[in-house]
Amino acid sequence: MNKRGLSPYMKKRLTPILLLLLLVNGTVVAQLPSNASQRAFLDYTHSLYVEGNRCYVETGNKTHLKHLIDDYQTALNQRAERGLLTQETRDSLQQEVNKLLGDFHYLNSDDDPASYDLAEDYFLQCLDYADDPAHRTHQTVNHDRFILYRELGQLYYKERRYEEAFERIDNAVALASNYYSPYDDVVLDILSQWAICKARVAQNPSDFEEAIEVIDDVVGYYKDTLSGDYGEALRKKAKILMLQQELEGGKPSSSALRCYKSYFSLKKKDALKRFGGMSAEDREHYWMRLRPFVIDCYRLEHADPAFLYDVTLFSKSLLLEYSKSNKLQVYNWQQIQRQLKPDECAIEFVKYEKYDLMQMGALVLRKQGHPEFVSLGDIGHIVDVPLRGGGIVADAIDFDDPWLKNDFYSDSALFSLIWTPELLEAIGNDTKKVYFAPDGIFHYMAIEYMLPSGETDLHSDQLYRLTSTRQLVTKAPTQASKKVLALGGIDFDKASSSPKASTSKLLNDESAYYFLKSIKVQLAALPGTRAEIEAIQSQYDSLNVILLTDTLATEDEAIKMATQFPIVHLATHGYFIGTMSEGTDLKPADYDESLSQNGLILAGANNAIASDNFDPSVHDGILSAREVSQMDLSNIRLIVLSACQSGEGYMTSDGVYGLQRGLKNAGVKAMIVSLWSVDDEATSLLMQAFYRHLKTEDIHTAFHHAREELIATGREPSRRFNSKQLKMTKSEPSFDLPQFYNAFILIDIF
Repeated sequence: MNKRGLSPYMKKRLTPILLLLLLVNGTVVAQLPSNASQRAFLDYTHSLYVEGNRCYVETGNKTHLKHLIDDYQTALNQRAERGLLTQETRDSLQQEVNKLLGDFHYLNSDDDPASYDLAEDYFLQCLDYADDPAHRTHQTVNHDRFILYRELGQLYYKERRYEEAFERIDNAVALASNYYSPYDDVVLDILSQWAICKARVAQNPSDFEEAIEVIDDVVGYYKDTLSGDYGEALRKKAKILMLQQELEGGKPSSSALRCYKSYFSLKKKDALKRFGGMSAEDREHYWMRLRPFVIDCYRLEHADPAFLYDVTLFSKSLLLEYSKSNKLQVYNWQQIQRQLKPDECAIEFVKYEKYDLMQMGALVLRKQGHPEFVSLGDIGHIVDVPLRGGGIVADAIDFDDPWLKNDFYSDSALFSLIWTPELLEAIGNDTKKVYFAPDGIFHYMAIEYMLPSGETDLHSDQLYRLTSTRQLVTKAPTQASKKVLALGGIDFDKASSSPKASTSKLLNDESAYYFLKSIKVQLAALPGTRAEIEAIQSQYDSLNVILLTDTLATEDEAIKMATQFPIVHLATHGYFIGTMSEGTDLKPADYDESLSQNGLILAGANNAIASDNFDPSVHDGILSAREVSQMDLSNIRLIVLSACQSGEGYMTSDGVYGLQRGLKNAGVKAMIVSLWSVDDEATSLLMQAFYRHLKTEDIHTAFHHAREELIATGREPSRRFNSKQLKMTKSEPSFDLPQFYNAFILIDIF
């Protein structure tokens, strides 16, 4: 919109149209008997519906939303079975349940692709109900249909079904003026969504002209050029211009770059102003809304790598800023460069979308010159690479099959798709040390062990994995003390005392509790972990290693003692459920559940999970990444996560991304984590060697030497019956396979 009103095109699109109604609580009241019982029932179900909508829009907490839906459906069924509802009333109320179910499956589609279809089915059921002529007497038809069209448009956009998304958003635009004034924020937002969808389906220049006209109207309406709404409109305009450039095959326009830079400047100022007053949860919401849109800037690629490097540093500052900090620290690429030595290099890997495909790029910074952008191409070219033993790279990342790991980490052709000739050239032949911060799937790949032989003189011990290259500016001085707190041999059934209110201010993570309860998990004892920590105590220095084991390894005790040690070793069960959700141009992700879907298990957790009584004030033995993120662990120099899985005696992946984020928010300086399930014996040998070397070496060197020892170490010969020779023979398997020696990575140690 211009400053005086709507463009002629949008005036035509927003002509009021008489439409149907979905349902309204007030109209249902008129259908029900006016006795106290009916009114109480109706008030109860309406409160569930309102809370469900709030949960969907504001928090995205799927677990809580599902509980609300179940409660609503149960109450509705019970009332109907007692004959206290007419069929018309029951059908009307069922639409509220269906709408919430559609919302739930929209959120769940990040974890389960089948939820896309379920969400669509529920939204369409509600829309069919609204289209029925029998329901046209309801008064809020315009608003309800508007919401459903918008929800369907957002769902289709998320699925990349852009033609259908545009159709539904176009329907929503046509309805908007029936319920909102032309300059209402909701109308402006749906118009900007319409413009983005129009650009997605554009086939010729005139389509883009139409999209740009509408987004220019929206941008022009905002008089406050410092407002968040103005910034979002600018970002969408930049996205439309980039889509136009990609269709026409040209370079990014200067106008798109200006829009992105203006948007970035606004967001940086806003974050610096607001961040100190935000709660930890508010900061999560802020970052989750911002990150998917900030990475859109990477579509600029070579146009301005210096700007992109600063965008990356800012984005990761929001992600990793300590929750207890009162001031956000924002860095630029020049500050990173000043920390580099002449033979050092810093790399920020970045994931982004282009040509409707997810791409990976690298921002390379050396001691001299400006940052350089290197495109690594479509991520699909990496994850879809077939492995010689069967399967593809994506399988090797997702599954714990040891032979897939061996094929994956032995494929030199794959290595060259990551450390490409262009990337190695940007790094330079004279570089002796590379600091790199991963993004996307590289979080789950030990790329420091995947250098292509013969193409570079670099070795894995010269690569340093960081959460962000800003760590080069913020790195803490090395602490002289090497005292260790080691947890293992934990009793998951019982704690040292009966449940009581926690002595810490940290409350239980309700989402984490219900995640585990929903899958009815019961965790087996891990006797090997006791041997592991006792071996560490004997190998390192028994006077400097304190063990926390059996029923004493409670969540409360771990929280209290962890702050007193510079090194903490955790040998226990880990869990990782689901994936981190990300937003789209139409609907940002308001809430990140990855911190609740990821954590560690301590004493008494089985008993707590079996109980039906969740108490936020009583620690339950489930230490989620969200709870960790709210702790003050700034005294910890290194944390080692040797998280174990029941069954075959393997070590499980700790859900690296969620715990990495939680630990960094808590102030932990560095960590050793596993990327998949590894052999218990191999892990024990690695850890013993690590702590032995740590007595005289720095952490990075000690870890490197321990890994080398593991490669060279074989198991004690064992005897087994050979069916071919019909006699007992010796078996001498070794640990010189990637499944053993590439499973652990070290993060944020220099």
